[in-house]
Amino acid sequence: MKTKLLTLILATTFTLSAITLFADASIETGKTIFTTRCTSCHNVNAQVVGPALANVDQRHTIDWIVSFVHSPKTLIQKNNMQAVALYNQFNQIVMPDHQDLSAD
Repeated sequence: MKTKLLTLILATTFTLSAITLFADASIETGKTIFTTRCTSCHNVNAQVVGPALANVDQRHTIDWIVSFVHSPKTLIQKNNMQAVALYNQFNQIVMPDHQDLSAD
């Protein structure tokens, strides 16, 4: 019984450690992507060339955000109301495509 409990505790500890390491790596990867690709036009809390990105997930669905990041021009051409509104609000400047980024 003690062996099974110890095995369960060790397995749980290992799993939680692995999840934490993966999450930390994902956060760092996200920071790097944001810094190298986004900060020339976006800030988290202030409008720059494009909109501030704080709470963007409350203004748009995750699927919409992924679609827009991958190809904003496609959404604009499809007359997506939100994409067209952003396009018009920001002087009809089209954000570059980032199709190489995964949805994750």
